[in-house]
Parts: sequence; structure tokens; C-alpha cells
Amino acid sequence: MTTQELSAQLGKVQSTLQADFPKWANYALGNSALEKIKGRIINSGAAAEGNFKPYSTRSTLVGASSFRTKAQATAYFGTRGPKNKKSKALEWRTVNTNKGYRSLAILPGGYKQLRNLVGAESGFKNFTWSGEMWFTIRTQGTEPNGNLKWTTTVGSKIELTNKKLEGNAKREGKEILELSKKEEGELLVVLNEYVANKLQKVING
Repeated sequence: MTTQELSAQLGKVQSTLQADFPKWANYALGNSALEKIKGRIINSGAAAEGNFKPYSTRSTLVGASSFRTKAQATAYFGTRGPKNKKSKALEWRTVNTNKGYRSLAILPGGYKQLRNLVGAESGFKNFTWSGEMWFTIRTQGTEPNGNLKWTTTVGSKIELTNKKLEGNAKREGKEILELSKKEEGELLVVLNEYVANKLQKVING
């Protein structure tokens, strides 16, 4: 193969990448990256570097709506009535909320204790309560930014989810949706295989 022929072949590879890569990157690389991040955080609470801060054990106020289900709230507060020993054993505070004055109980072990009471993971932080936040996070598309480079955006179309991500990132002092060095290396292998396959197809005609 002459230099001119090689140059022409490489030009075809570049054209092919520019045409096919954004869609492939969005669905293959983007989704793979997101699954790696989700799996790592949900299953181990590990950040891209180190770990996230533990759940708070500072005392907090709770009411029935603080629990996942009515049954869980009843198990903690007991049923209403003059013989409700569980409710009488709790320490209460009256606070002014956006729904008016409410009586809320002091939970001495804080949010971590609340997670224990509802059966949620409390040994490490995985930002999971109902699972809705993680469920709504998707790859939003891949756009070129010059010199055969593309950026895949990950996030949610639901404003509340994005606010949760921003708030969590601010409290943690680090990004939540960030790849670790190991994960970047794993995705680089996938990317190199993709480029090599495209090159081989062009060369083989």
C-alpha cells in the first residue's frame, strides 16, 4: 500500500468515525460508563477516589412521612390511642412547617438510624432511598467538540434528580457521576477495540 493509499484509507476511517461514533459512544461507552458508576456506588459506596462521607448520626426530627411506608411508621411510632407506649416513650418537638405546626419525634441516631429502621443501606452511602434518582439518570447524547473528540452528557431530564445530584456533590465536595481511573482504563480498551475494528473494515473494503 502506497502512502497515498494509506492516507486515503485513514481519511475513510476518520469519516466513518465522525458519522458512526456519536451514536455508538452514547449507547456503548456512555451506558457502560454509567453502569460502572452506578454499580460501584450502589453496591459499595465508593467514589471515583476514596469513599463518600458516612450517613449522618446527628439527631434529627421525624414524622410518619419520614418513613418509606405507613407500616414502617407505625412500627416506630405505634398505633394511635391512649395506650400507645411507643409514642409516649419518644421525645417530641413542635415545629412550624410549610404545612403548619407539627409534632415531630427526635431520632437520636439521625438519618443513619432512619435508614436502618426502613431497611435501607446504612453501612456506606449509596444515595439510594426509593431508587428513583438512579433510575432516571441516563446518557443524554454525544456531541463533537473538535479534533475527533466527543463529549457524552450524563444526567436526568427530571429537574428534581439533577438538583439532588448537585446538592449531593456540593455536600460531598466531589462529583458523584465520575469515573475512577480503573474504569477509565476499562472503557479505553473498549474504545480502542472499536477504532481498530473500524480501521480493519475500511482496509478490508
